[in-house]
Amino acid sequence: MGLFALKIRRIIERHPLPDKHLNDILQQWMIELAEELADNLLENVEASEKLASKGDIQQIRSDIKEMRQETKDDIEQLIEMSNARFEALQRQIAFMQWWFSIGGGITLLLIILKLFFPHIFPH
Repeated sequence: MGLFALKIRRIIERHPLPDKHLNDILQQWMIELAEELADNLLENVEASEKLASKGDIQQIRSDIKEMRQETKDDIEQLIEMSNARFEALQRQIAFMQWWFSIGGGITLLLIILKLFFPHIFPH
């Protein structure tokens, strides 16, 4: 019998019911109720210890902020790499356009030379 049972017995002894049997039943109910409440309180305390503390929540927020920054940095790096590749492709296209324009000019020059100077380029 725990501390609760002793306190409940003292309360009932100070305020007895006229019927001894009812007194005993009331005492038993009160003891069982007090023990049940004590068990529930203990379970709640144990459960609250498993909850995240303020420090845990701050650490999670810090981790989320760091992950967002890393994601932002990764995206910026991908954009820079994409821009560099795009600029390289633009330079290659510009070179190919220049090369084809020279090739087209040379072809036109050869056609003109063949037409006006057939003896240079015999059949």
